[in-house]
Amino acid sequence: MAISFNPSMTLAYKYLAAIAKSKNDLASYNNYTGMILAADKKTLESIPYFLEAAKINRSLYEAHFNAGLAYFAINNSLDAARHLELCVKTKPDFLEAYKQLEIVYNKLGDSQKQENIKNIINSLEQNIVSK
Repeated sequence: MAISFNPSMTLAYKYLAAIAKSKNDLASYNNYTGMILAADKKTLESIPYFLEAAKINRSLYEAHFNAGLAYFAINNSLDAARHLELCVKTKPDFLEAYKQLEIVYNKLGDSQKQENIKNIINSLEQNIVSK
């Protein structure tokens, strides 16, 4: 599974950024602006927006998730892991973040952490199936 942003969502991200800005929600505005840039293949330029969003609102798990995806896309797996870990710390049931984190740990060659993440993924998937 590749880590990437969906370019077909750029228009939606633009609308969401405009709505967030109109509501003075600067964290979401920065997060969506970063998503616009990342979807337009301006990944390096997107990272400061994700970081600012996370700084403004530490509970905005999406900003950490997106920062993790962006860092991984520019081959910075250590920062990718750090932000994905912050994401799952903020939202422990975010299955997609764990799946991305497993990819990152695989690339880093950290089989112990990768195995731990696989166990969490299995547990979360079992919870979904049992509901």
